Amino acid sequence: MKNRIKRAAATTVDGIKRLATAARSKYDSMRKGKTAPAAAPTPYVNQNGNRIYKSNNGAVFTKKANGNRNYTPVANGIKKPNNNTVVPITTNNVKTVPNNIRPNGNNVKNMPNNGRSNGKNMSNNKSNE
Repeated sequence: MKNRIKRAAATTVDGIKRLATAARSKYDSMRKGKTAPAAAPTPYVNQNGNRIYKSNNGAVFTKKANGNRNYTPVANGIKKPNNNTVVPITTNNVKTVPNNIRPNGNNVKNMPNNGRSNGKNMSNNKSNE
């Protein structure tokens, strides 16, 4: 029984690492320059569940509720397009997040390291806006 639980936990962590690596490769392969769209969504979301966008010049930002932009976002999760599940960024996958939106300092120390979600869906946390 213990071995089955250990295998399931290892599979979950490996799946999260694969998802984080895929998100980073998607971010890196986004087009730049005149042929790129003005702003394209990345696979990352901030602590309020807002999607982080990348402009064609390389600037990253989130759109706030009042229509303004926040140009210093910190990624808090990875969310696939058209999907409500958010994978939290943990100490296991924080190194896959780009440096300009990577959590640092105390944010990394307080992260869980087991790669499991706390059961909460981050998309429901928009009440703080």
